[in-house]
Amino acid sequence: MLKDLRQTLQDTLTNDSSIRVLYSDDGGVYAFSSGLSSENNGDILQIADINRDIVPHAIDRKKGGVELGRFEFQKENWFGRIVTIKPLNSEHIHLLMATKASSIFDEGLLIQQQTLYASLIVLLLMLPCIYLVSRLISKPIVRATEKAKAIENFSFDASPLPHSYIKEIQELNHAQMSTQATISRFITLTDGIARQQNLDSMLELVCGNTADSVSADGVLLYLLDAKSNELVPHVVQFNSAQNVHAKSISTQDATRFIEHAFVDKNTQVFTVSELSHLQVEASFPEKSEVIYIPLKNREEVVIGALGLMFENGGADSIYQGHADYLQTLLGYVSVAIETQQMLESQRALLESFIQVFAGSLDKKSPYTAITASECPS
Repeated sequence: MLKDLRQTLQDTLTNDSSIRVLYSDDGGVYAFSSGLSSENNGDILQIADINRDIVPHAIDRKKGGVELGRFEFQKENWFGRIVTIKPLNSEHIHLLMATKASSIFDEGLLIQQQTLYASLIVLLLMLPCIYLVSRLISKPIVRATEKAKAIENFSFDASPLPHSYIKEIQELNHAQMSTQATISRFITLTDGIARQQNLDSMLELVCGNTADSVSADGVLLYLLDAKSNELVPHVVQFNSAQNVHAKSISTQDATRFIEHAFVDKNTQVFTVSELSHLQVEASFPEKSEVIYIPLKNREEVVIGALGLMFENGGADSIYQGHADYLQTLLGYVSVAIETQQMLESQRALLESFIQVFAGSLDKKSPYTAITASECPS
């Protein structure tokens, strides 16, 4: 039995400096095991027989009421503990367990070094994989950067960027292509507006391009006629219903359209059924909506209104998604319309002046009547 007990204690040893002693109050030893195999002698019957000075030292500390824990012996640090077992109607049995602190720390240092070396090996093996993955990720970023530089220089390439399996990069590519399309559309449109000499042609160009940019199903453009004090339709374009007629609107009418567009100068959404100035032969869906955006000149005076029709509704949410673009574009268009109207007024004034001047020449000399009458042409 003592042999089995001694073997059990031997199995709990962790290093060469470990000691296990099972003893009684009178110093009798039931079992003794040490990390040094030469000391595991079954003939040891008393503590005094153990050839390890640490054992009586530890037992004396315990008897003195001092817990072992971490203590110093012969200028070396030790960890130890004595556990007391109290069987019924029997003397106390004590189990001494002790080991050098250096042995424990040496093993911990060895584990730390092994872990460090293993980590370095794994890192070295992973470096090629990390490089390949980083290159795979960086390529679309480089392409996106080059695309951004091209847009900055107004170099618009319509070819799409390659698809990326990284969600964020794919969203960035989509945003860049949308930005390019918006800037390109704006530049093309403003260039077209600047080149147009005819007001009606310019208005048709603006309305068609604006409707395409927001995927509207129809577009209307009203301009204010200061002489008749009416809003006159200049452009009426619808995709699904070609037989749409727009009537002139008196600014004196107390309608929601006049109130919001010309009094409050606000963008407002209307259902098609609310707009009495529209005459439609083919019926629109009930949820069809028209959003009117006021056109203002340099003095913030409303000179007209642009209407965008959406058969499936949701006009306000669509407008909010393109509000900045539409406001910038329509601000430019308003100035262009005002400039065209001023040019037409000046042209009419010049023609009137020429006719008056020619008439005055006719009255002064009948010989110049034929030549003067041909001057306006």
